[in-house]
Amino acid sequence: IEFGPEGKICYVGANEEVLAINIIEGKVAGKMEGPLDFQEQVSHLALGKKRSLLAVGYNDGTVIIYDSSTRKQLHKVSFHSTAITSLVFDTDEYILFSGSKDTSIIAYDLISSSSLYKLTRHKDIITKLCYYNQGFFSSDPAYSKYQGLTVLISASKDSLIRVWDTKGPYSIDTLLGFAGSVTNILFADECLLALSENETMKIS
Repeated sequence: IEFGPEGKICYVGANEEVLAINIIEGKVAGKMEGPLDFQEQVSHLALGKKRSLLAVGYNDGTVIIYDSSTRKQLHKVSFHSTAITSLVFDTDEYILFSGSKDTSIIAYDLISSSSLYKLTRHKDIITKLCYYNQGFFSSDPAYSKYQGLTVLISASKDSLIRVWDTKGPYSIDTLLGFAGSVTNILFADECLLALSENETMKIS
């Protein structure tokens, strides 16, 4: 589920469809107009904050970008071999990052609808992607090497969190210390919080 900027509309994957639901009225306001012959189930959604973009991942590895205001399809790409598990836009929403059950991460150029690069150092399913362009862990001198970088952070069932320089692109750090799968990561007050199968850990 993804909520619109005013909190009136939420977007929900329902089998192979993506529905726009008016929360105030409690009814379906419409649905995304995807390919007529496309029957794959929705596996993940990500809503942009600036350009009315809705990225939808499907079980076969396809990613479709819709204009959430018109509900029309803008782009369709298929670079993964199996289900999409996480999607995140860059700050300007011209690049989309996707993680998959195939253990890879792909960066897409949304202008040309092409793949920019593929990141492949995880050994299990990608569970979460976060994009950050402020130089995270800014208050901790131990992480001064990240200052000024635009980074993508990925969590995986391989029990690792990897930090990627998106301009490289290459892995610049691996965060360890989890006994099991890392299931979620998020930023809060310049801290990165990580949730694993058996514990929550504050990274910084």
